[in-house]
Amino acid sequence: SERFTFTWTLANGLQVIPPLDPDGFFCNDGGSAISADGATAVGSFFCEAFRWTIADGTHGLGFLPGGVISTARDVSADGNIIVGWGWEGIFDEYGDLVEFGENEAFRWTSSEGMQGLGFLRGGSVSRAFEISSDGSTIVGYSRDASIFAKPVRWRGNGEIEQLDIPVSSLGGFATGVSADGSVIVGGDIRNENGTEGIALRWTLDGSFQSLGALPGEKTSGVSGVSANGSVIVGGSGMKPIIYTDAAGMRLLEDVLTEQGIDLSEWEELLWIGNISPNGRYITGGGRPIDDDDEYAGFVVKLALWGDVNQDDEVNLMDIAPFVDALVNMEFLYEADINQDGVVDLLDIRPFIALLTQSW
Repeated sequence: SERFTFTWTLANGLQVIPPLDPDGFFCNDGGSAISADGATAVGSFFCEAFRWTIADGTHGLGFLPGGVISTARDVSADGNIIVGWGWEGIFDEYGDLVEFGENEAFRWTSSEGMQGLGFLRGGSVSRAFEISSDGSTIVGYSRDASIFAKPVRWRGNGEIEQLDIPVSSLGGFATGVSADGSVIVGGDIRNENGTEGIALRWTLDGSFQSLGALPGEKTSGVSGVSANGSVIVGGSGMKPIIYTDAAGMRLLEDVLTEQGIDLSEWEELLWIGNISPNGRYITGGGRPIDDDDEYAGFVVKLALWGDVNQDDEVNLMDIAPFVDALVNMEFLYEADINQDGVVDLLDIRPFIALLTQSW
């Protein structure tokens, strides 16, 4: 069946992104990320990274010097900085491509084009998975002299920095970053074939915290983080999860059911793609009931802790309904800031913290 790259909004539904003209061999195509205002999308078509805008349509980003494949993975909030990676080509004496070489992370801007981000000392492989909304921090992985990937970040000056991992880990990777670059998420590698690892979170100084796994599971990973770094999504043991400091790691289906979201049309939810900056919307995929084992995508709106008046923001307008819920001992999911199942005095301090973060 034919595949399309698209954008989707509640108002306009599914809108197909016109592809680049095919040129050469075929690679995995598709969109990878979209800017904060929805005006810019990035991905790859026919082995070349692309940038699509509402105003100018689809344009290829080219390749790194000597490269034959490029993949755009993420874009800054304003749509001006794109990150991803590219593969070099190895050619014979007649100039024919005979195989693909190593891959290198890149940063692209309209003024400077595509620039390689380099590697850790002794390494020759790197990939950039995500850029902070403000464009200050890029995260991904790079190999060093060993064969294992190491989690890294690139700051505004382009210098690569390895992030700490547990002493027992063989390697790791960084897959997500908060809006200002202060929180980074990803995971480590705990066996030689890379099939075991635990989700990690790094703070600004590069130190890490293990996020654990679901009960009975041995592995976990991260696919996205909210703008302030407080809500993390991913998977554990092939099950989609949500992590917050207050509630820890929880199965996505349990959280949605608790919030009154009807899952009766779904046989199972299988993965999470990403989470919106405000931590309220999650995209992913699963298997609907009675759909011939086909998969379908979903977008779900979560309760936003602290958004007591449910206007998609945590601000001063939430104080009055929060106080009402507190005084009247009324349970509102958004007012249960510490997520202990009751709205009481213990929610006041974390509610003030959320208000402070929003100012």
